[in-house]
Amino acid sequence: MVSRRTAVKGVVGAASLGVFLAGYWGSVEKIIRPATTLYGPDKISGAGVRYVYSSCLGCNVRCGIRVRVASYDGVEVVEKIEGNPYHPYNRYVEPGHQMQRYDALDYRTPVRQSLQVGSTLCPRGLDGIHYLYDPYRVVKPLKRAGPRGSGKWKEISWEQLVKEVVDGGVIEETGERLPGLKEIYVYGRLGAAGFEKPGDLLAEIKKDVDGLVAKAADKNVSAEEFEALLTAFKEKWSKTLGEKGLKLEDVLVDPDNPDLGTKANQLVFIRGRGQDNADVFTNRFITAFGSVNWMRHTSACQLAFYAGNYFWSGYYDINPNVLNAKVVIMAGAAMGRLHPGATGQGAIIEKAAEKGLKIYYVNPLSPRTTAGGNIVWVPIKPGTDAALAMAIAQILIKNNWFNREFPREAQQSGCREDRLPIPQQRHMARSGGGGTQALRRLPDR
Repeated sequence: MVSRRTAVKGVVGAASLGVFLAGYWGSVEKIIRPATTLYGPDKISGAGVRYVYSSCLGCNVRCGIRVRVASYDGVEVVEKIEGNPYHPYNRYVEPGHQMQRYDALDYRTPVRQSLQVGSTLCPRGLDGIHYLYDPYRVVKPLKRAGPRGSGKWKEISWEQLVKEVVDGGVIEETGERLPGLKEIYVYGRLGAAGFEKPGDLLAEIKKDVDGLVAKAADKNVSAEEFEALLTAFKEKWSKTLGEKGLKLEDVLVDPDNPDLGTKANQLVFIRGRGQDNADVFTNRFITAFGSVNWMRHTSACQLAFYAGNYFWSGYYDINPNVLNAKVVIMAGAAMGRLHPGATGQGAIIEKAAEKGLKIYYVNPLSPRTTAGGNIVWVPIKPGTDAALAMAIAQILIKNNWFNREFPREAQQSGCREDRLPIPQQRHMARSGGGGTQALRRLPDR
């Protein structure tokens, strides 16, 4: 028999459940009777669909991309980014044989027919669609709305941006004044002050500054003598500029350190990924402004690569000729993972491997490529790269498997004039066969 207490508990529980279901019935119904919406396949061609062929700027390879753009109620939306099968970097693939990659499609292949095949592209390139539609993508000019480092910003118009960049502006929230280009455009300030030939005047100042720099490097010039020369320089040009109402500080970044140049050098241009045509324009603009501070992505990324090449060869961009090499020791790369990836240089290396190039892949992680079966994984321990390189060098030297003339000639001034790096590279490629046997004999440790 049910007690009165138990009965009351049951009634209260049922009432509570009823109140809950009444309040959350919409959510409960979606759980017990979920609605299913069927979506058809994306439209590949026809009305409202077009394809745009371009280049990916996700890295320095510049792979070709094919972008499918669809129109919905008059609004165009990028639906997919994939490799361009016509591009030599990408190489096309058949849907049923993803691992079999072919050469680029013949340009005479009709576009409609090309839509039946795919093409390789790395994950970063494929993810370019999210760069376009990222909710945090900056699409309007932002101006700081607080102290530096506060992380506070506000949107302004393009007209206000241009005006404040040229004339200067103020951070309204803090009262901080920001200089404009007019203030550091030294050539213009000299002209506005009344100097008829600002270029000639700046050339004379530079000549004197170059003389000071030479004196500073001369060990026979004492510190007292140099200070006297610097004082004379400042007095000379302060007087000349003062006749037109200017100060030396209006022209030089720091009169006590004139080698820093004019205030025009306070304009620094830094870009990320770009193309050569844009570089030519921006470099010319910065140079015409009077600044030497033009920098790009290479200044922070590939500078060591270019500088190292230039120091030993006199040329900046030197890459291995994998199509004609017999053996490649690939250390520090991430074949099929990051770089070289499935396209660009990675595709070229794989193509060469399929024709017989032998690859020794030095990396703790295994390569994600078959390379036609001509790739040997050398799974060294992290941090032992230098030891492996020294071991290889020791074997090469001990067995005389190197060109003795090259290091001797490289130290002579005639090396660059004789263009020795190119023929010596060929010689080293021919003599690389013995090195492969040595590499096989290296101990695992």
